[in-house]
Amino acid sequence: MSFLERLRHSLGFASPPPPASIEISPALLPHLERFAAQEGQPLDAVINGLLHHALAERLVALAHLQRWEALTPREQQTAALACLGYTNQEIAAHMVISPNTVRTHMRHILHKFEANSKTELREMLAGWDFSAWVSGSER
Repeated sequence: MSFLERLRHSLGFASPPPPASIEISPALLPHLERFAAQEGQPLDAVINGLLHHALAERLVALAHLQRWEALTPREQQTAALACLGYTNQEIAAHMVISPNTVRTHMRHILHKFEANSKTELREMLAGWDFSAWVSGSER
């Protein structure tokens, strides 16, 4: 046991877990190696960076989905139409509600998504397909 390991143990810290071993697909390996060379980084650093980025993106997507599911059906419809670029007047006409109701829905939506504007909401949900909401066959 090294001095550092003994010190960590005496202070009550658990030993760090051994590094995880992963198998890289042979089809991906040349691309990863080329990317690592372009970035001037070791292969394991590139792989860890890409995994970290992918996990962060996945967590953000999950948070957005959870927020979406916290919306009422009418808030979902309002958000979908707003993400499609509809104005409040157009949303009101499409949903047969008043523009004031649309503003109220948008205020609740932005609060639930912790967003400051429709533009920010659109950016958060940029990869989502809201086309079904126009025809009324919402999900």
